[in-house]
Amino acid sequence: EVGSSCELCGEERILVQYASSASSPMPCDPSGHWSPRGAEGHPDVEQPCKPDVRTWTPNSAVIKQTVPPACPEPQGCYLELQFQYPVIPESLTIWVTYVSPEWDSKEAINDIKLLMVGGENISLGPQNFFCDIPMTIRLDMEKMKDEVRGIQIYTLDEQLEIDAAMITSVPQSSQCKKCQPIHYKVSRDPPFQKGPSFLISDLSRIFVDT
Repeated sequence: EVGSSCELCGEERILVQYASSASSPMPCDPSGHWSPRGAEGHPDVEQPCKPDVRTWTPNSAVIKQTVPPACPEPQGCYLELQFQYPVIPESLTIWVTYVSPEWDSKEAINDIKLLMVGGENISLGPQNFFCDIPMTIRLDMEKMKDEVRGIQIYTLDEQLEIDAAMITSVPQSSQCKKCQPIHYKVSRDPPFQKGPSFLISDLSRIFVDT
């Protein structure tokens, strides 16, 4: 099952995944820094609340004070993130690691859209973010009649930086139904004082003895 969705499935057959691809209509810096690819995969910014080249930002290739605002109202700029496995989501977590001083954290993200497999988009509206902690949005599962394949994050802040996004499925995800538990043989050196080694079955691909 290596390379399948089972690698991302855990307890209660919940699938957790980071964005696998990213794009934006905004131009990229020739150096490749601050490109949409900076928002792919797991978060990797070492020092939040300070600019970091391993993120996406709208104005990476914009010369300041010589052009109109890069993210004009009302829509602004957006980053589109796609997930490898479409799921019915329980929550969405986004790492916004920098907001320019000119913007309030309550206004930096003016909309987030869920991109459904069937073509419909669901708007979540403005969201309040802080640069030092990831923002987790709990979703109304009763309204999620279709699987989510991606998201679009809209901002009016030209200097805002996005590091990563993670989507968590509802329990018993269809992507995890065919996954079989792995049997772990637990032993110790020196051996256990009482009883032999024993087996534990767990859906997770990593077992931690607690």
